[in-house]
Amino acid sequence: MEEVYFLDEDSIDRFMNDLDDRKRTEGTQRAYRFTLTIFSKFLDGEPLNKESDKRWRDELVMLGYSPRTVNARLSSLNSYLNYIGKPEWRAPFVNVDRNRHPAGLTRSEYLCLLSTAQRYAVEDGYYLIKMLCATGIPLCDIPCFTVEMLYLNDFSKHRVPVNLLNELREYAVRKGIRSGFLFCQPDGTLVDVSYINDRISEVCEKTSIPKERVTPHQLRQLYHNTYRIITLDAVNGADLSYDKLLEIEDTAVGQYVI
Repeated sequence: MEEVYFLDEDSIDRFMNDLDDRKRTEGTQRAYRFTLTIFSKFLDGEPLNKESDKRWRDELVMLGYSPRTVNARLSSLNSYLNYIGKPEWRAPFVNVDRNRHPAGLTRSEYLCLLSTAQRYAVEDGYYLIKMLCATGIPLCDIPCFTVEMLYLNDFSKHRVPVNLLNELREYAVRKGIRSGFLFCQPDGTLVDVSYINDRISEVCEKTSIPKERVTPHQLRQLYHNTYRIITLDAVNGADLSYDKLLEIEDTAVGQYVI
């Protein structure tokens, strides 16, 4: 009789131990655990089979994830399928059309999303949108945020602006969250990708912004684009200031004359 494979916490832990034995980085292990946990919830207790990977891929595409994000998720899952000796169950990657890209989200649209979330009291949507766009944090790191981190101001490699930090502290107080994970679902369980997307979509549906422009990827991309422009402006400003300083010094001392 063919062996039945269930994806539960114990099987994920065993896979993590295998990754650790193979000297995979902590970031890689965290990303793999996050992906497999989401996939386990998708299975909802059903055993793995040769169609599971494909069905999940199709659902991610339907939810609006970019091809690169879907393929990254599949890559993590495929590593697990290799681990259990079922590489033939791997689904093909989604084709990436490099000539087609949805127009990026603008700052004004981002502000419209925040205002809409406030107007319709979609509190979790407000903070999730703001977290992604104000920090550029990867989606898989959001569930890891704790109240303790807010007060220790310890976010590892992520920079959380002071205004957002104060807002998140007030959010925790309003929610009565004194310790532990900051973002939880109404039933107390940790937020997952589906919940985060649902809250963001709930806000987007109340605006005229096309839904393909309001995804975690687009929000993070807006952060990186904005930060890149500000950094470039700062560099250009520094160059101009330095040129001006040299001009003043040349005027004071004079240039070398033969």
